[in-house]
Amino acid sequence: MRNVRFFAISSLVIVVAIAMLACGSAKQTVVRPMRQQLSPEQRRLFDETYYEAINQHLAGNIDSAKTLFYKCLALDTTIAEVYDYLANYCEMCDSVDKAMAYIRKTYTLDPTNKSYIDNYGRVLIREMKLKEAAEVYERLAAMPNPSDETLDILSRIYINLEDYDNFLRVVNRMEAINGSKETTTFMKMQAYSMMGQKDQELATLRKFVDTHPYEPNYRVLLGNWLMNDGKANEAYEEYTFILRNEPTNIAARIALIDYYNETNNKQQADSIARDIIFDKKIPMSTRDEVLTQYIRNNEITSRNHEEIYQLLDSLIAKEPSEFNFWLTKAQYLEMRKAPIDTMININRQLLALQPDFATARIRLAMQLWEKGDENELTKVCQAGINYNPDEMAFYYFLGLNYYTHNDDDRALETFQKGIDQVDSNDNPKLVSDFYALIGDILHSKERYAEAFAAYDSSLHWNKENYSCMNNYAYFLAIKGENLEKAESMSQKTIKAEPTNATYLDTYAWVLFKLERYEEARAYIDRAIAESKEISATEYDHAGDIYYHCNLKDEAIDYWQKAYNKDKTSKTIEEKLKKNR
Repeated sequence: MRNVRFFAISSLVIVVAIAMLACGSAKQTVVRPMRQQLSPEQRRLFDETYYEAINQHLAGNIDSAKTLFYKCLALDTTIAEVYDYLANYCEMCDSVDKAMAYIRKTYTLDPTNKSYIDNYGRVLIREMKLKEAAEVYERLAAMPNPSDETLDILSRIYINLEDYDNFLRVVNRMEAINGSKETTTFMKMQAYSMMGQKDQELATLRKFVDTHPYEPNYRVLLGNWLMNDGKANEAYEEYTFILRNEPTNIAARIALIDYYNETNNKQQADSIARDIIFDKKIPMSTRDEVLTQYIRNNEITSRNHEEIYQLLDSLIAKEPSEFNFWLTKAQYLEMRKAPIDTMININRQLLALQPDFATARIRLAMQLWEKGDENELTKVCQAGINYNPDEMAFYYFLGLNYYTHNDDDRALETFQKGIDQVDSNDNPKLVSDFYALIGDILHSKERYAEAFAAYDSSLHWNKENYSCMNNYAYFLAIKGENLEKAESMSQKTIKAEPTNATYLDTYAWVLFKLERYEEARAYIDRAIAESKEISATEYDHAGDIYYHCNLKDEAIDYWQKAYNKDKTSKTIEEKLKKNR
């Protein structure tokens, strides 16, 4: 069922919105009933200081003006204008509490000044003292010629207080001044709804519709309200009344789609929807909205996927250059988990129509990476960098493509260019992966200090990048450096993934380097048990650990298995010769 699109009022949003309005205001000169008693000399000094402060303010010398106004306070604490200026300065400097204190003071000193009353009311709203704020704004509203803003704020205070009687009183006054408007009508309707007075709610809407006979969309709103209230037949009368007078009215036609869907006449609903979708005279945004709803309804009801494919293909055949239809088809195919080749082709088509559409290009890059099409992946990413140079995904896939094909120099260059694009809005996990890959490449180039710095940057962006942690810990262990840090990182990885054979092997090797051989043996055993395909390195580590646990026969057995996996290793061969 279509929701009535009435003006919704969120209590929290309203209060925050009101409170965020600037407290500053135009200065007003008023007659005050009492002033602090000063000597003629003191009064002359005050006046000179005050006027110089005003001159400095007008010249834009805020710091000087602020200093002078504080000197004014030292002479006379009863001048409201001084506090008003200081309140503005404090708010500019984010000294909110001090600004609010000064605003209160202006109101205390001159409670008849409209500007000071308004500012004080906003302070109370900011402090969520809504009942007190209502009293203050009632005083302001009682003055001659209250502003629309004053009445609007007062009405919203009452709606937040759920004081609907006073809310309606204020809104009725607004309408008496400015006439019936859409916003006030819908505000009144919401109040009646909250009070459970549906008849009054409907009567308010009908009155509004009747006073705007040449606005058919208001009658559509009336029909929508009736539909939501279960009065489908009455709603239908409203929609058809509009269409008899204006057959092309889009709002009424869309409303009829909802009516027919609600009354289980899917065939008629689909017929109207298709007419709108294929009508080139209708704005594309509306056609696209109806198409999206049509697809959603189909998924909920018939789930006739072939029908949707045929519809999309027909639309594209009639308007082959219409990007929105291709995009909708791509989204539907993705939802239906279409084969990768199908998705690759449609993303290519999207890019042919709109080459700078980064979303399609990123998806295409991911699909080409998954398929292993390195040549097209390179072209797609290079073009992506040209069209969207700040999109890190293109640097990532391009660099990864180079890296997996052992082109470390170009991979490093690409990753570093990607890092140059980083800003605070980027995905921290992706940035972390960039630095981790840079660290791996730098380590392979024996640029160890730079590699370890890159790993530190990676973990700064993502403290849970366990792959980076594992590599960092392992390389520290190999070099025998900072082993306590290596152990801490490696321990985190096995806590996160206790069955990861690679992480277990690294932890075992760190413990070995720390000469904690029995602990190392327990973890290398777990690593071998969890490994789906034990590497020569894991067997070699096991041999070294068992050897230092005085289990020479087992150590030789592991070294032999390592040598069987990698007969090019002179180190393992030497261990076997030496211990047999």
